[in-house]
Amino acid sequence: MNSPVKKFLARAFPVPESLLLANVSVSISDGRLSFFELKRKSGKMQPKNFGMMPFPDIRLQNMNQNQKTEAVSVLFAFTKTQKYYYVHGIIHEGDAYIFRTTVPTIETNEIRQAVESILEENVPIPPIEAIFEYDVVSIDIVRGETTVAVSVVSEKIISAYTDLLVSGGLSPISFETESRSLSRALFYPDTIGIFLVLTIMENHSVIFIVENGIAVFSSSIDIRSKDINKTFSTIRDEIEKVLVFWKTQEKKIKNNISISRIMLVGSDSLIPGFVRYISICFKIPVSVGSVWTNVLSPEENVPKLSQRDSLNYGPCIGSLI
Repeated sequence: MNSPVKKFLARAFPVPESLLLANVSVSISDGRLSFFELKRKSGKMQPKNFGMMPFPDIRLQNMNQNQKTEAVSVLFAFTKTQKYYYVHGIIHEGDAYIFRTTVPTIETNEIRQAVESILEENVPIPPIEAIFEYDVVSIDIVRGETTVAVSVVSEKIISAYTDLLVSGGLSPISFETESRSLSRALFYPDTIGIFLVLTIMENHSVIFIVENGIAVFSSSIDIRSKDINKTFSTIRDEIEKVLVFWKTQEKKIKNNISISRIMLVGSDSLIPGFVRYISICFKIPVSVGSVWTNVLSPEENVPKLSQRDSLNYGPCIGSLI
């Protein structure tokens, strides 16, 4: 599995190794604060504590002082109640960029520099402000090439998240994007194949492509869970856009591997008829994902968390794996 060290905050602001043992994650998004705590047992992670609470519906880029004051007040109340002080944070997918690329080396110590040299041509963030991480998707020894999935966030965004959490009494020790976190929650580390994932959240949704268990492309869309019954056709159109984009990219690199399954996440993916509707639209197998793929016996250890509700904790769970 991916080490917690390979996360954005650890790259931007290194923290002591001892703090990386904290197994609590916090997501601030869509007008609520979600948190999840895992403990390690028999070599795997096991659920320990979780919850959600109302939170000011803010985006960091547009937050005014009154909103920040209110948000900090809620965070202090959360910290006092739960007694969590070191946490892993989730970055809104709309604040991140993900792309797949191939670099002309298979040497581990050369990949980061190779990726850094092409950031400017792939994301609209000045290189001096870009904080990035990458995951190896595949290695071609014959060609001497490595295909990687690169995730990029502005240092200003990370600093803004950090400032908000610290102001509320929490010390973030890492940050991860929604799609990267969800990929770790949904797929085994040795997964082979290409999947499309749709996660429906309170005030936004994310469509992303996963290749060999790794998020390689994502798109945040303005579809809210409370409107899902009215937006089946809109969701269909957004998925179609991503599928067309992906097919275009695959033709460029002469990859004949097609998307084998569409996976749905978020409690609203269980709406009667939704899975069947998506399956009929695209003639691709569709299923509801499990956020417990890499977690030990959740059914026995979290009796108060139903399957429907668990689907809303995917990013928090994945960020701890």
